[in-house]
Amino acid sequence: MANLLSLLYGIFIIGALALRFLPDFPGKDLLIYPTDFALFYSTFLYLSYVLYGTFCNCFPIRKEPDAIIVLGSGLIGDKVPPLLAQRLTKGKTIYDQFQGRPTIIVSGGQGTDELTSEATAMANYLMEHGVPEADILIENRSRTTFENLTFSKAILEEEGLGKHVLVVTNSFHALRAGIFMRRLKIPGRSIGSKTAFYYLPSAWIRETVGLVSLYWKWHTAFLAFLFLPLLFSQVLRLIEFIFNI
Repeated sequence: MANLLSLLYGIFIIGALALRFLPDFPGKDLLIYPTDFALFYSTFLYLSYVLYGTFCNCFPIRKEPDAIIVLGSGLIGDKVPPLLAQRLTKGKTIYDQFQGRPTIIVSGGQGTDELTSEATAMANYLMEHGVPEADILIENRSRTTFENLTFSKAILEEEGLGKHVLVVTNSFHALRAGIFMRRLKIPGRSIGSKTAFYYLPSAWIRETVGLVSLYWKWHTAFLAFLFLPLLFSQVLRLIEFIFNI
């Protein structure tokens, strides 16, 4: 999906630039203005989310959490792939920072192409790297980020945890995870693990689409407020051109 979005966005950029070099035709301005604005707006949102999400991860962890939630991200069979291993390594680093006092919740269900649940594979990975089984809780029903946090919150409440929670994911995903934390009223913050640089551009495009979809009503109202007067004026110009008014 991320690669497809990157391809589509690349095609859109090329098309927007090529449009300016086409011979003049009726309604060309009607296409150029919204296309240019869409290019500017999407690029602005992309860069804003990248910068905000990147700088959010620069703040050190000072307050001790009583729980660390590590979000799943897919398996290869029953094995933890590098992307998920980075999340687990970050979670264990925080666990070690506070001398093993926090409880770790591993969160992730089982996909159709996976031999076990993400949570089970994640728990096994942590135990292989020195985390005691008694310090790990498993949430294995979730399929989405929102479900990850919803079901993990239920576990926190059952275990009497949740005074201060750190949610660990990859750097590009931390912003959206933090938004869901606020919606679910989970106290704490989200933390991003390191991510291979080559993976980031396409991942951030996917995250930008996901973040915009969370606030699509706000974006729609904002764009309508800005764009409808311009669209109306361009339609009038086109009518004048066609009928030579």
